[in-house]
Amino acid sequence: MSSKKRLENLDLIRALAIILVIYYHVTQMLIGNLFSNRTLFYFGHHGVTIFFILSGFLIGGIYYKQEQIKPSKFWLSRFLRTYPPYLIMLLASWLSVYITRNEHFDFGFLLLIQNFYKEIPYFLISWSLAVEEHFYLLFALLILGISNRKIQFYFWILLGISPTIFRILFYSEGGEFGFYKTASFLHIDALSIGVILAYLVHEKKLTIKVKTWHLCISFVTMITIFYIISKHENIYTWSLGHTLANISIGCWLLFSYHYTTIKLAKSAFIKQTAIMAYSLYLVHPLVIHFSMAVFKKFSVTSISLQYSATLVLIYMVAYPFYYLVEKRSIQIRDRLLKT
Repeated sequence: MSSKKRLENLDLIRALAIILVIYYHVTQMLIGNLFSNRTLFYFGHHGVTIFFILSGFLIGGIYYKQEQIKPSKFWLSRFLRTYPPYLIMLLASWLSVYITRNEHFDFGFLLLIQNFYKEIPYFLISWSLAVEEHFYLLFALLILGISNRKIQFYFWILLGISPTIFRILFYSEGGEFGFYKTASFLHIDALSIGVILAYLVHEKKLTIKVKTWHLCISFVTMITIFYIISKHENIYTWSLGHTLANISIGCWLLFSYHYTTIKLAKSAFIKQTAIMAYSLYLVHPLVIHFSMAVFKKFSVTSISLQYSATLVLIYMVAYPFYYLVEKRSIQIRDRLLKT
């Protein structure tokens, strides 16, 4: 099977992940109080976890496909890929809260430590970007400190297990959106599982003859676990439930990687959504807030109109942001690092 087919299926996973996240936030902010089924509403929250595992798999793949890699260049490549677009949207988000409520700029956002705050003051979705950046740094330090890939593998296994215990120790019911829900050590297992899969696939050359029923069962299992976690929010679903969710996502990703190209993955919409996933993630919260302000000003009460208009506007903003900011950032990185 060609890598193109594998990547198309992974693009489908990436597109689904960002669609889930956007669905979650649009529903939460526009019609959250009217949404009677909390379980279905909360489903979109798991899109971030899918992103984490996919990211770990792809970054691990970059590493394990090469005989040798320079840690500093590896980290700098990821930093230049993600930080400039993040910085632009951070400033845009801060300007919006400064204008509306005179919020002062928090320099912790520049250091990406906001996910360790007791409560994140604004640009809430940036917590997951902080987790990602901490993961990139950890990956580079691990390469620098440990050259033996087998020992590295054991380290990733340890990181794939320990957050389950951390989630129990630091469990906090309700409360502010910050440290107890967003700290990096509570989510590093998802990224670690992705790296573990990358090691097995690219270093150990693991191949699986996947049949359609394998893919279907893994997907249904994943959705079932999502349903249980969404319906019952307690210490067990937060700790062990998320661990099982990570494993189920990992199985679904592994089967999708080895499966023939799924027809839906070939659609233009899925391909474009996957390409713009990072831009969509960055811009969508500010677009939702802008839409809400417009709907309030012009007394737009139709929920269907609010929903559809917001979704269209998110894509309309993300499209130029990708080509003018994110893609340009990638080009500059490639020139600087000559990749």
